[in-house]
Amino acid sequence: MCKSVLEHYVNKSWLNQINILEFALKILIAKTVVSIHANFKNVIVTYATAKN
Repeated sequence: MCKSVLEHYVNKSWLNQINILEFALKILIAKTVVSIHANFKNVIVTYATAKN
């Protein structure tokens, strides 16, 4: 009984940690994409103004 409860708890906490990591990873990817997009826009603007 005690062992199965412990295993269940360990499995649950592992799943929670994985979910948290996945969430953090998604945020990180989103932030990276946004910053790359912003930098890309700046580069295009700079290039366009430099050409004119």
